[in-house]
Amino acid sequence: MAGKRGRSGGARLGAGRKSNAYHAALAAGEIKPKERRERAGLQTSCFVYVVHEVAQPDICKIGVARNPVRRCSHLQVGTWRELMLAHSFHLPGEAIAFAVEQEVHKALSDVRQRGEWFWAAPEIVVEHIHRALERVSAVQEVA
Repeated sequence: MAGKRGRSGGARLGAGRKSNAYHAALAAGEIKPKERRERAGLQTSCFVYVVHEVAQPDICKIGVARNPVRRCSHLQVGTWRELMLAHSFHLPGEAIAFAVEQEVHKALSDVRQRGEWFWAAPEIVVEHIHRALERVSAVQEVA
């Protein structure tokens, strides 16, 4: 079964057993195992994005992704409604991106539909993102 210890499959992409060729290439230094960038001390740039429904643009999702276009296409797989990437804001690190996302979610909590989906026009969400960016930047300057 997928995801169980000792089985050949995995619950996530690339989680199964690797071939002997993979291990030989790994030992020879031809490929490197995936390393968490956070452990390596590197900042991973991220985006805070706004996705909305085309038919009902006042329903928006606010999230964080390294590739917002790909994230929008992954979201599209799960719904029959057409989605569109309205805006994305490039930020220098994941910590900043998640802080901004959290601030915006708090600010729009009264219009939350479910999870990260909100009853708000994309323009309103963008205004809240700009305000959150100012607040988060001010806090980081103090720290």
